[in-house]
Amino acid sequence: MAVTVRCLILLCCLLFVGADNGVLRLIDQLDSQSLAERNAAEAELVRLGEVIEPQLPLASDDSLSPEQARRLRRIREQYDEAAVRQVRDAIRFSVAAHEVRSQRHILTVRTEWPESDTNTKTRLIRLKFPMRALQIQEDGWSVETPDAVLEAPIAGIQENVSIRFVLISDTNQEALPPLSARCDVLFATRYQGFRFNDLTVRNKSLKQGDATVTLERADWTASNHTLRVRLRVRFDDPADALQSWRTWIYENRAYLAGTPDNDLAPKRTRTVSRTEEDVVLEYMFDLSAGKWDVDQVTFVYETPTILREEKIDFLLQLNFCKMD
Repeated sequence: MAVTVRCLILLCCLLFVGADNGVLRLIDQLDSQSLAERNAAEAELVRLGEVIEPQLPLASDDSLSPEQARRLRRIREQYDEAAVRQVRDAIRFSVAAHEVRSQRHILTVRTEWPESDTNTKTRLIRLKFPMRALQIQEDGWSVETPDAVLEAPIAGIQENVSIRFVLISDTNQEALPPLSARCDVLFATRYQGFRFNDLTVRNKSLKQGDATVTLERADWTASNHTLRVRLRVRFDDPADALQSWRTWIYENRAYLAGTPDNDLAPKRTRTVSRTEEDVVLEYMFDLSAGKWDVDQVTFVYETPTILREEKIDFLLQLNFCKMD
Protein backbone atom coordinates (compact mmCIF):
# COMPACT_ATOMS: atom_id res chain seq x y z
CA MET A 1 0.00 0.00 0.00
CA ALA A 2 1.33 3.44 -0.84
CA VAL A 3 2.63 5.42 2.11
CA THR A 4 0.28 8.36 2.68
CA VAL A 5 1.06 11.72 4.22
CA ARG A 6 -0.96 10.65 7.26
CA CYS A 7 1.19 7.53 7.71
CA LEU A 8 4.39 9.59 7.44
CA ILE A 9 3.15 11.98 10.13
CA LEU A 10 2.28 9.04 12.37
CA LEU A 11 5.66 7.42 11.86
CA CYS A 12 7.47 10.66 12.70
CA CYS A 13 5.45 11.05 15.91
CA LEU A 14 6.16 7.49 16.99
CA LEU A 15 9.85 7.80 16.26
CA PHE A 16 9.91 10.96 18.36
CA VAL A 17 8.53 9.10 21.42
CA GLY A 18 10.94 6.20 20.90
CA ALA A 19 8.85 3.46 19.34
CA ASP A 20 11.01 0.67 17.94
CA ASN A 21 10.88 -0.38 14.30
CA GLY A 22 9.00 -3.61 15.00
CA VAL A 23 6.17 -1.81 16.77
CA LEU A 24 6.13 0.88 14.05
CA ARG A 25 5.77 -1.79 11.40
CA LEU A 26 2.91 -3.47 13.25
CA ILE A 27 1.04 -0.18 13.75
CA ASP A 28 1.39 0.60 10.05
CA GLN A 29 0.26 -2.96 9.22
CA LEU A 30 -3.00 -2.35 11.09
CA ASP A 31 -4.01 -0.31 8.03
CA SER A 32 -2.90 -2.88 5.46
CA GLN A 33 -5.16 -3.62 2.51
CA SER A 34 -4.91 -7.30 3.49
CA LEU A 35 -7.34 -8.46 6.21
CA ALA A 36 -4.96 -11.27 7.13
CA GLU A 37 -2.10 -8.81 7.64
CA ARG A 38 -4.29 -6.50 9.73
CA ASN A 39 -5.40 -9.39 11.93
CA ALA A 40 -1.85 -10.69 12.29
CA ALA A 41 -0.55 -7.27 13.34
CA GLU A 42 -3.31 -6.87 15.92
CA ALA A 43 -2.68 -10.34 17.34
CA GLU A 44 1.05 -9.64 17.64
CA LEU A 45 0.51 -6.30 19.42
CA VAL A 46 -1.81 -8.06 21.86
CA ARG A 47 0.78 -10.79 22.42
CA LEU A 48 3.54 -8.27 23.12
CA GLY A 49 1.42 -6.94 25.97
CA GLU A 50 1.14 -3.64 27.79
CA VAL A 51 4.93 -3.29 28.02
CA ILE A 52 4.79 -1.73 24.55
CA GLU A 53 1.77 0.47 25.28
CA PRO A 54 3.82 3.67 25.74
CA GLN A 55 4.82 3.25 22.09
CA LEU A 56 1.23 3.04 20.86
CA PRO A 57 -0.59 6.20 19.76
CA LEU A 58 -3.97 6.96 21.33
CA ALA A 59 -6.98 6.00 19.27
CA SER A 60 -7.91 9.70 19.19
CA ASP A 61 -4.69 10.58 17.32
CA ASP A 62 -5.67 12.47 14.16
CA SER A 63 -2.86 10.83 12.20
CA LEU A 64 -4.49 7.40 12.51
CA SER A 65 -6.84 5.91 9.96
CA PRO A 66 -10.27 4.79 11.27
CA GLU A 67 -9.15 1.16 10.94
CA GLN A 68 -5.98 1.74 12.97
CA ALA A 69 -7.92 3.67 15.64
CA ARG A 70 -10.53 0.92 15.94
CA ARG A 71 -7.94 -1.84 16.28
CA LEU A 72 -5.76 0.12 18.72
CA ARG A 73 -8.82 0.72 20.87
CA ARG A 74 -9.53 -3.01 20.81
CA ILE A 75 -5.90 -3.84 21.66
CA ARG A 76 -6.03 -1.59 24.71
CA GLU A 77 -9.28 -3.20 25.81
CA GLN A 78 -7.50 -6.56 25.80
CA TYR A 79 -4.64 -5.07 27.84
CA ASP A 80 -7.28 -3.81 30.29
CA GLU A 81 -8.91 -7.21 30.65
CA ALA A 82 -5.54 -8.93 31.08
CA ALA A 83 -4.67 -6.50 33.89
CA VAL A 84 -8.01 -7.15 35.61
CA ARG A 85 -7.52 -10.92 35.42
CA GLN A 86 -4.00 -10.59 36.78
CA VAL A 87 -5.17 -8.59 39.79
CA ARG A 88 -8.15 -10.84 40.45
CA ASP A 89 -6.08 -14.01 40.30
CA ALA A 90 -3.42 -12.55 42.61
CA ILE A 91 -5.74 -11.61 45.49
CA ARG A 92 -5.44 -14.08 48.37
CA PHE A 93 -7.38 -14.64 51.60
CA SER A 94 -6.07 -16.37 54.70
CA VAL A 95 -6.81 -16.76 58.42
CA ALA A 96 -4.20 -14.63 60.17
CA ALA A 97 -5.46 -15.32 63.70
CA HIS A 98 -8.07 -17.49 65.45
CA GLU A 99 -9.14 -16.62 68.97
CA VAL A 100 -11.60 -18.78 70.93
CA ARG A 101 -13.66 -17.24 73.71
CA SER A 102 -16.01 -19.88 75.02
CA GLN A 103 -18.41 -20.46 72.14
CA ARG A 104 -17.31 -17.37 70.17
CA HIS A 105 -14.65 -17.83 67.50
CA ILE A 106 -12.99 -14.61 66.34
CA LEU A 107 -11.24 -14.96 63.00
CA THR A 108 -8.88 -12.34 61.64
CA VAL A 109 -9.05 -12.73 57.86
CA ARG A 110 -6.24 -11.16 55.89
CA THR A 111 -6.51 -10.07 52.27
CA GLU A 112 -3.31 -9.74 50.25
CA TRP A 113 -2.78 -8.49 46.72
CA PRO A 114 0.09 -7.65 44.35
CA GLU A 115 2.69 -5.18 45.49
CA SER A 116 2.30 -1.84 43.73
CA ASP A 117 4.91 -0.47 41.36
CA THR A 118 5.26 2.72 39.38
CA ASN A 119 4.05 1.24 36.10
CA THR A 120 1.22 -1.17 36.89
CA LYS A 121 0.32 -0.29 40.47
CA THR A 122 -2.97 -1.55 41.74
CA ARG A 123 -4.97 0.19 44.41
CA LEU A 124 -7.69 -1.60 46.33
CA ILE A 125 -10.44 0.90 47.07
CA ARG A 126 -12.71 -1.22 49.20
CA LEU A 127 -13.35 -4.79 50.34
CA LYS A 128 -16.85 -5.86 51.38
CA PHE A 129 -17.68 -9.20 52.96
CA PRO A 130 -21.43 -9.96 52.99
CA MET A 131 -22.06 -12.29 55.92
CA ARG A 132 -25.06 -13.79 54.12
CA ALA A 133 -22.59 -15.31 51.68
CA LEU A 134 -20.56 -16.96 54.46
CA GLN A 135 -21.31 -20.67 54.61
CA ILE A 136 -20.04 -22.89 57.46
CA GLN A 137 -19.53 -26.43 56.28
CA GLU A 138 -20.53 -28.13 59.55
CA ASP A 139 -23.74 -28.15 61.60
CA GLY A 140 -23.87 -26.43 64.95
CA TRP A 141 -22.32 -23.12 63.82
CA SER A 142 -23.73 -19.69 63.05
CA VAL A 143 -22.55 -16.18 62.17
CA GLU A 144 -22.84 -13.59 64.93
CA THR A 145 -24.12 -10.84 62.58
CA PRO A 146 -25.64 -12.68 59.60
CA ASP A 147 -27.14 -9.57 57.99
CA ALA A 148 -23.99 -7.47 58.18
CA VAL A 149 -21.81 -6.42 55.27
CA LEU A 150 -18.34 -5.90 56.70
CA GLU A 151 -16.02 -3.43 54.99
CA ALA A 152 -12.28 -3.60 55.57
CA PRO A 153 -10.62 -0.21 56.08
CA ILE A 154 -8.08 0.71 53.40
CA ALA A 155 -5.78 3.71 53.70
CA GLY A 156 -3.41 4.66 50.89
CA ILE A 157 -1.59 1.99 48.93
CA GLN A 158 -1.39 -1.12 51.10
CA GLU A 159 -0.38 -4.68 50.39
CA ASN A 160 -2.78 -6.30 52.85
CA VAL A 161 -5.69 -5.50 55.15
CA SER A 162 -7.45 -7.53 57.83
CA ILE A 163 -11.03 -7.87 59.04
CA ARG A 164 -12.68 -9.93 61.78
CA PHE A 165 -15.40 -12.52 61.42
CA VAL A 166 -17.19 -13.80 64.55
CA LEU A 167 -18.69 -17.28 64.53
CA ILE A 168 -20.77 -18.94 67.24
CA SER A 169 -20.65 -22.69 67.98
CA ASP A 170 -23.44 -24.56 69.78
CA THR A 171 -20.87 -26.23 71.99
CA ASN A 172 -17.39 -25.38 73.21
CA GLN A 173 -15.10 -26.27 70.32
CA GLU A 174 -11.56 -25.32 69.47
CA ALA A 175 -11.39 -26.61 65.90
CA LEU A 176 -12.57 -24.33 63.14
CA PRO A 177 -14.69 -25.85 60.36
CA PRO A 178 -14.04 -24.97 56.72
CA LEU A 179 -15.78 -21.80 55.55
CA SER A 180 -16.81 -20.58 52.14
CA ALA A 181 -17.15 -16.82 51.79
CA ARG A 182 -17.29 -14.00 49.27
CA CYS A 183 -15.51 -10.70 48.96
CA ASP A 184 -16.77 -7.88 46.76
CA VAL A 185 -13.52 -6.20 45.72
CA LEU A 186 -13.39 -2.75 44.14
CA PHE A 187 -9.95 -1.91 42.77
CA ALA A 188 -8.22 0.55 40.48
CA THR A 189 -5.48 -0.43 38.07
CA ARG A 190 -3.80 0.46 34.77
CA TYR A 191 -2.42 3.87 35.78
CA GLN A 192 -1.85 6.08 32.76
CA GLY A 193 -0.68 9.63 32.18
CA PHE A 194 -3.02 12.15 30.53
CA ARG A 195 -0.91 14.84 28.85
CA PHE A 196 -2.22 18.26 27.87
CA ASN A 197 0.30 20.08 25.68
CA ASP A 198 -1.72 23.19 24.84
CA LEU A 199 -3.04 24.84 27.98
CA THR A 200 -4.85 27.52 26.00
CA VAL A 201 -7.46 24.98 24.85
CA ARG A 202 -10.43 24.79 27.21
CA ASN A 203 -12.59 21.74 27.89
CA LYS A 204 -10.15 19.39 26.19
CA SER A 205 -11.06 15.78 27.01
CA LEU A 206 -8.84 12.70 26.80
CA LYS A 207 -10.11 9.17 27.35
CA GLN A 208 -8.20 6.01 28.21
CA GLY A 209 -9.94 2.88 29.41
CA ASP A 210 -12.82 3.83 31.71
CA ALA A 211 -11.36 7.24 32.59
CA THR A 212 -12.09 10.59 30.94
CA VAL A 213 -9.95 13.52 32.04
CA THR A 214 -11.03 16.99 30.93
CA LEU A 215 -8.83 20.07 31.17
CA GLU A 216 -11.55 22.64 31.78
CA ARG A 217 -9.28 25.67 31.88
CA ALA A 218 -5.80 26.91 32.70
CA ASP A 219 -5.36 30.48 33.93
CA TRP A 220 -1.98 32.22 34.00
CA THR A 221 -1.50 35.20 36.33
CA ALA A 222 1.67 37.02 35.33
CA SER A 223 1.72 39.36 38.34
CA ASN A 224 2.37 36.58 40.83
CA HIS A 225 3.64 33.91 38.39
CA THR A 226 0.91 31.40 39.17
CA LEU A 227 -0.80 28.91 36.90
CA ARG A 228 -4.16 27.46 37.93
CA VAL A 229 -5.33 24.30 36.19
CA ARG A 230 -8.89 23.07 36.61
CA LEU A 231 -9.48 19.41 35.83
CA ARG A 232 -12.50 17.09 35.75
CA VAL A 233 -11.98 13.35 36.30
CA ARG A 234 -14.81 10.99 35.38
CA PHE A 235 -15.16 7.20 35.15
CA ASP A 236 -17.64 5.22 33.07
CA ASP A 237 -18.78 3.08 36.01
CA PRO A 238 -17.19 4.19 39.28
CA ALA A 239 -19.50 2.11 41.51
CA ASP A 240 -18.90 3.65 44.97
CA ALA A 241 -15.25 4.54 44.33
CA LEU A 242 -15.91 8.29 44.43
CA GLN A 243 -17.97 8.41 47.59
CA SER A 244 -17.01 11.43 49.66
CA TRP A 245 -15.05 9.61 52.37
CA ARG A 246 -12.74 7.83 49.93
CA THR A 247 -9.49 9.73 49.47
CA TRP A 248 -7.59 7.70 46.88
CA ILE A 249 -8.45 10.15 44.07
CA TYR A 250 -6.45 12.87 45.83
CA GLU A 251 -3.32 10.74 45.75
CA ASN A 252 -3.18 10.71 41.95
CA ARG A 253 -0.12 12.55 40.69
CA ALA A 254 -0.40 15.88 38.83
CA TYR A 255 2.57 17.91 37.60
CA LEU A 256 3.97 20.21 34.94
CA ALA A 257 6.44 18.70 32.50
CA GLY A 258 8.83 20.68 30.33
CA THR A 259 10.05 22.86 33.16
CA PRO A 260 13.66 24.14 33.27
CA ASP A 261 14.98 21.46 35.64
CA ASN A 262 12.49 18.85 36.79
CA ASP A 263 8.79 18.14 36.80
CA LEU A 264 6.97 20.66 38.95
CA ALA A 265 4.43 19.55 41.55
CA PRO A 266 1.50 21.80 42.44
CA LYS A 267 1.91 24.11 45.40
CA ARG A 268 -1.73 23.73 46.35
CA THR A 269 -4.72 21.56 45.41
CA ARG A 270 -8.38 22.14 46.13
CA THR A 271 -11.59 20.30 45.39
CA VAL A 272 -14.01 22.40 43.34
CA SER A 273 -16.83 19.84 43.31
CA ARG A 274 -17.37 16.17 43.87
CA THR A 275 -20.19 13.77 43.05
CA GLU A 276 -20.39 9.99 42.90
CA GLU A 277 -19.65 10.24 39.16
CA ASP A 278 -16.83 12.78 38.87
CA VAL A 279 -14.44 15.08 40.69
CA VAL A 280 -13.34 18.58 39.71
CA LEU A 281 -9.93 19.60 41.05
CA GLU A 282 -7.91 22.79 40.80
CA TYR A 283 -4.12 22.78 40.93
CA MET A 284 -2.08 25.90 41.61
CA PHE A 285 1.52 25.98 40.38
CA ASP A 286 4.09 28.56 41.47
CA LEU A 287 6.27 29.45 38.48
CA SER A 288 8.17 32.27 40.15
CA ALA A 289 11.48 30.37 40.26
CA GLY A 290 13.49 30.19 37.03
CA LYS A 291 12.73 31.41 33.53
CA TRP A 292 9.41 30.03 32.49
CA ASP A 293 7.62 29.88 29.20
CA VAL A 294 4.08 28.96 30.15
CA ASP A 295 3.30 28.19 26.51
CA GLN A 296 5.87 25.38 26.50
CA VAL A 297 4.85 23.43 29.60
CA THR A 298 2.71 20.30 29.53
CA PHE A 299 0.24 19.45 32.26
CA VAL A 300 0.21 15.74 33.17
CA TYR A 301 -2.34 13.92 35.31
CA GLU A 302 -1.84 10.27 36.26
CA THR A 303 -4.82 8.17 37.26
CA PRO A 304 -6.00 4.56 37.07
CA THR A 305 -7.93 3.99 33.88
CA ILE A 306 -9.77 0.93 35.13
CA LEU A 307 -12.15 0.76 38.10
CA ARG A 308 -13.54 -2.71 38.51
CA GLU A 309 -15.68 -4.57 41.02
CA GLU A 310 -15.14 -8.31 41.20
CA LYS A 311 -17.02 -10.81 43.34
CA ILE A 312 -14.48 -13.38 44.54
CA ASP A 313 -15.57 -16.63 46.20
CA PHE A 314 -13.01 -18.32 48.43
CA LEU A 315 -12.63 -21.18 50.91
CA LEU A 316 -11.05 -20.59 54.31
CA GLN A 317 -9.54 -23.06 56.74
CA LEU A 318 -7.20 -22.40 59.62
CA ASN A 319 -3.81 -21.55 58.02
CA PHE A 320 -5.23 -22.47 54.62
CA CYS A 321 -6.99 -20.63 51.83
CA LYS A 322 -8.17 -21.93 48.50
CA MET A 323 -9.69 -19.89 45.66
CA ASP A 324 -12.79 -21.39 44.06
